[in-house]
Amino acid sequence: MAGSASLVDIEATPHSTPEAPWAGRIVRLVVALVAAVVVAILHMGFLVYMVFGGFLALRRLAWIWPSIVSTLYSVYVTVTDFKCPATALEKWLLERSGRTPYEGSFTAHYLRDVLYPAQYETAIWLCGMGTAVLSYTVVLARQRRSVVLWTTDPKGQWS
Repeated sequence: MAGSASLVDIEATPHSTPEAPWAGRIVRLVVALVAAVVVAILHMGFLVYMVFGGFLALRRLAWIWPSIVSTLYSVYVTVTDFKCPATALEKWLLERSGRTPYEGSFTAHYLRDVLYPAQYETAIWLCGMGTAVLSYTVVLARQRRSVVLWTTDPKGQWS
């Protein structure tokens, strides 16, 4: 049964060529880099939500609470030495992908001198916070108006 032994040997050998030892490392580097890009995109989305998310509460009032929390978190991160975990994660993933992580904050790297000059950073931040507070004011004023309209009859008397 020498013929059947050779069949077993043929079936036991892999049909594909062996993987190069560096291929797994390249895959890990690419996955880390893609993950860093995804974190950066989500981080940018969070910044946009932080500024404009309050306006979502015009559709449903419950949306105002996450927006307020994100705005308060932004104030906390900005005025203290607290390091944003999303920035730390992105830098760690960049390092794992073989890249040199950027110095400083996320906004300093991606926005400063790209969307606005560095000397206007405080003004831009204050405008963003002002827009968030304005959204809360608009939502609460509209909510108050709708409650007043709902609780009064056309003659202005309480129902």
